[in-house]
Amino acid sequence: MTTKKFFKKGLIKINNGFVYIDRLFIAKAIEKIPPPLFIVGVPRSGTTLTYQMITQQFQVGYFTAIMGYLYGMSNLINRFTRPLLGRTAPLFKSNYGNIKGILSPSEHANYWFQWFPSDSDLGHYVKPDKINLQDYESLKRSIESITVIMQKPMVFKCLYLDMTVGTLAQIFPDARFIFVRREHFMTCQSILLGRFKRKNPEQWWSVKPPHYKSLLSLPIWQQVTKQVFDTEKIILRDLKQYAPERYLELHYENICQNPQQIISDIITWLKPVGYKTYQNMRIPQQFTLSQKISLSETMVSQITEHLEMLKQQELP
Repeated sequence: MTTKKFFKKGLIKINNGFVYIDRLFIAKAIEKIPPPLFIVGVPRSGTTLTYQMITQQFQVGYFTAIMGYLYGMSNLINRFTRPLLGRTAPLFKSNYGNIKGILSPSEHANYWFQWFPSDSDLGHYVKPDKINLQDYESLKRSIESITVIMQKPMVFKCLYLDMTVGTLAQIFPDARFIFVRREHFMTCQSILLGRFKRKNPEQWWSVKPPHYKSLLSLPIWQQVTKQVFDTEKIILRDLKQYAPERYLELHYENICQNPQQIISDIITWLKPVGYKTYQNMRIPQQFTLSQKISLSETMVSQITEHLEMLKQQELP
């Protein structure tokens, strides 16, 4: 067993034990609380930037990096961190979803893996028409408790939740979703460049859509193209079916070109459900939008043609 696997196994055992202690710190809602907000989108589509904008402009609660290690004590940890959290200095940088700082907004995947698969025959996907809501009562109570503890609506961004949108929409019938989209080719290129930097580029990275295992024998560029196309298709399909009036679709290109207008639109959308903002605007007038092509001409042609083929297959 490698050191990493040993550490992970030990972490799971420790947090499984913490769960029983953490029940002593559950908070109950006395009055109606604002619904949670989930930010979803394909990897490298701008979800982290959107997360940073939301946590910078809105008076919201969020999970920090500490939750990645002590996720079994979510109530206690958030009671401890609440006084330490506030409006941090504007920071709109990240490294493949990781925001610098132990108290900065984090993806906290381990917390969600307590209820959703870290891997299965369907990857990270949970069929929303096959669930038993009673199986997720503890998740619902956990989020409600954390919201009461933080005394603010909670915003979550974790890419693995892309595959649970339909399920989350049923567990939290008032939840809101922000769906971030980006031009397909640039998204594919960004994921590919990230995989090429890894020690083992052949290893799958990030969200696993259904039947991803059937893609593992394909060239990396083809794996990524299908990952991007299928993930976005599933998110949109499940949002339309299970949360048709509860999601806002944003485009990364527009976010970069006019972020202040985008945040104003989000404010208008979330205000009726109890979301409050800070008075002064800390969102810059513009973010850099990279359109640079960094892949070989051959790979660019392969990806472009494959994306077009996938789009044609979707036509009625």
